[in-house]
Amino acid sequence: MSYIEYVFAYSFSKVLYILERRGSCITRRKLTPFGLKVRKRLLDLGISQIQLAEQIGTSKSYLNHVLYGERSGKKYKCKIIDHLKMEDESIDVI
Repeated sequence: MSYIEYVFAYSFSKVLYILERRGSCITRRKLTPFGLKVRKRLLDLGISQIQLAEQIGTSKSYLNHVLYGERSGKKYKCKIIDHLKMEDESIDVI
């Protein structure tokens, strides 16, 4: 094994070790049930997530956090439902 191959193998093993210790960066995030309904409605209407964020007055990253359940988004969930004209009875807002 050449020196370059050794350095590469060592560096690669260190990166894998760090990723395994963090754990969370390897797993995929999942949309909440509310996020899934919003995503489906956006597709039906042909609106992007960025456009929705601008229209309800928030950032695209905050909207993304709401859809993935990383932020509660209490202030924006009603605006999202109203703007997308979603059926209230099928959505858990709180």
